[in-house]
Amino acid sequence: METNKVRGCLTAAGVLLALVLATPAAAQGRGNAFGKGRQVPISPTVTTPDSSSSSGAGIGIRQFGTWLDDATLGDPGTGWVAMSLGSYFSPVGHQTDFPVLDGAYGLTRKVQFGATVPYSRFSAADGGGTASGRGDVYLSAKVGLFDDTAKSGMALAITPLVEILSNPDPVDGGRFSWALPVSTEVRMKNFRLYGSGGYFSRGAVFGGGAVEVPATDRLVATTALVWTRSLVADPVADGLGLGKSRVDITCGAAYALNSSFAVFGSVGRTLSRIDANSATMVLSTGLALSFAGRSPTPPSRPR
Repeated sequence: METNKVRGCLTAAGVLLALVLATPAAAQGRGNAFGKGRQVPISPTVTTPDSSSSSGAGIGIRQFGTWLDDATLGDPGTGWVAMSLGSYFSPVGHQTDFPVLDGAYGLTRKVQFGATVPYSRFSAADGGGTASGRGDVYLSAKVGLFDDTAKSGMALAITPLVEILSNPDPVDGGRFSWALPVSTEVRMKNFRLYGSGGYFSRGAVFGGGAVEVPATDRLVATTALVWTRSLVADPVADGLGLGKSRVDITCGAAYALNSSFAVFGSVGRTLSRIDANSATMVLSTGLALSFAGRSPTPPSRPR
């Protein structure tokens, strides 16, 4: 029983780690808000255009977004909460996200609710000023479409989410946007593969995958590769040489301290060409707490 509880705690930490692994795309702090959270890092970099751009043909922005998650859902009445710290380095400055509050709760066997609320601080390169404030809030509903992990090891889920911006979007002035990631996973005897792909309404498509390997009963290691491409036409951004797509790699690990608490951390960077949208280094660490409430029926999914 204790082993199952530890595995459940690691599963919760692993889900959170999967979301953390997409953080390199959040390394820009000069977007429309002070940090895009870690789950949906769709931080555009806004570069002040020269006078030739006053016609409104563009504002020098790239809309990027990534989401990396598995297709596992918690049992009804179970969930996790976490507090974490993220530090992002890019050519335009340094951003620190702390505290970042994450949580998820199993509503039914097919639906799990999640939320992220970050507080961010940004320091521009070369003494260009600082800013701080609440980052963008993300609300998601993970819906299980298929789960045969007990037999074939395969599962499929969709996670519609709402992004609530802390500041109006620089393009359309709105504060709400949405995304539609689809996630899948395959559980093998000695490792687990999972990945996500989808669309952000602010103008980006993405895809990514990860491999998770248990080193011990309490430790799992994960490596992820994510790709995103901006669909927003912006001549000013083209003139500034900002890439339309980017690729990031991240490595992380989660360790279960006991049946309820786990610590996790990751390090990553952009693999594609370095520009103002890139992350030269991303560091993240945090603590997750898994919990189980009262459930009218016993859990059916083995941990």
